[in-house]
Amino acid sequence: MKILLSDKQYKVNLHAHTNVSDGARSPSALKAYYKAHGYHAVAFTDHEILVPHEDLTDSEFIALHGYEYGIKDGAGALRSYYHLNLIARTPRIRTHVLFRPDAVKGNAVRYIPTVEYRGGYAESAYSVEFVNRLIREAHREGYLVQYNHPNHSNQHYPQYAGLEGVDLLEVFNYSCTLRGRAERDDRVFEDFLYLGKRPIPTGNDDCHADAPEDDCRFDCGGAYNMVAADSFTYEGIVEAIAGGSTYATEAPRFLSIVSDGTRVTVKSSALSYLRAEGAGKCGETVRVRGGERGITEFSFAPTDEWQYFRLIAEDKNGRRAYSRAYDISEI
Repeated sequence: MKILLSDKQYKVNLHAHTNVSDGARSPSALKAYYKAHGYHAVAFTDHEILVPHEDLTDSEFIALHGYEYGIKDGAGALRSYYHLNLIARTPRIRTHVLFRPDAVKGNAVRYIPTVEYRGGYAESAYSVEFVNRLIREAHREGYLVQYNHPNHSNQHYPQYAGLEGVDLLEVFNYSCTLRGRAERDDRVFEDFLYLGKRPIPTGNDDCHADAPEDDCRFDCGGAYNMVAADSFTYEGIVEAIAGGSTYATEAPRFLSIVSDGTRVTVKSSALSYLRAEGAGKCGETVRVRGGERGITEFSFAPTDEWQYFRLIAEDKNGRRAYSRAYDISEI
């Protein structure tokens, strides 16, 4: 048997804001919330400024660090913008990429003197070319690049079709969904696959925690990633994500994915719908019927015609999960 996803998994959020920028809670307070709700790691990704929080890491929780880089086009409700999270692959990474002091706003301004940066300041441009330059330089400095909330950002096919090197792609963004711009689908992910690109789908809160916890606008704990890492370390978590040993979810769990060389078997939490989707119209689907208790195991045999398979799941409450695209050669 070949293990494509193991059952040893950690709960991780890769998009969180604190009062370092426009979030309402301190890093330590945000950690306390997430740790109390079963999270093992959170990436603190405040706007435009990288502030490591290694002091928050303990034997049960890992504070990942990075920052969110924004590029706007125009103003008002019709504006479009790129937002990308740069997530450091190791805790030693500190250098900012294409740093723009004029883009740092609010609370984050006081952290400008702590910035580590080489070369002159950058002037950004709303273009595929500039974003691709940002991605290349981020990779050189040792970051993973996550393309954030494309629907909320008013991004359409021409704005993202030419992007190269995107490592992670948000298919769930809880904060944006609560604010009315539904970020809980795989349309953009499907477009990337159509273009022959294989980013890892992620589910994140983009939390600002600026509402009471009993308020329907509280934006923590709604989407996350389950990461099958061999070691519970900063590098172990991030490299498992980079290698695709992860999936994005609002609640459903893929407990394991294994292959015998011909058939793939998925074990899961109780689901009402599970589809193994390949390229084009290739795929197999199983649904709950009548009084069935839920799908907890599904086996299928993809062929070379599929090119890849990915899993799309839904539980009885309509909450979803998406796996990455596994190439047929991997089975």
